Amino acid sequence: SHCITREVTGVGVPQFTAVEECSAAADTHGVETIADGGIRTAGDAVTALLAGADAVMLGGFLAGCTESPAETVEIDGERYKQTRGMSTAAAAEARADKDAEIVADEGVETTVPHTGPVGPRLEEFVAGIRSGLSYVGAQDLTTARKRAEFIKITSASNRRNGSHGVARKD
Repeated sequence: SHCITREVTGVGVPQFTAVEECSAAADTHGVETIADGGIRTAGDAVTALLAGADAVMLGGFLAGCTESPAETVEIDGERYKQTRGMSTAAAAEARADKDAEIVADEGVETTVPHTGPVGPRLEEFVAGIRSGLSYVGAQDLTTARKRAEFIKITSASNRRNGSHGVARKD
């Protein structure tokens, strides 16, 4: 994530909690909720959607795509995209609010690997969401939300997520 608001300000709420609480409040007013932040994989999107989000932002996930507006640079023969958080002085300078004074950067500027065209990336992402829904025996969000069960895990358990003990070919 490009966001360092919690680090800089000491204020913030973990994404799952924010989505769960905001969507509950928004639902009482007929307002939709968008999860903005922390969506790195289809699994992250499934979690946010089942927690109550109606949509998810994919800024970081799509930042490396060919179609992103970020400048492409080459470093040691590899292609990267130069990206930045939206609450940075550089981002404010590029927007209409360039005269606004940024007192503390709450985002970082960095490079991310160029990931190729957006189409195949989104197709795989959507397939991951469909697969996630299938694991709770659902084909739609309404059914999936009714069947979803969230279980707290420890950081040790989280380290065991994904492949481990084998060499991955990415």
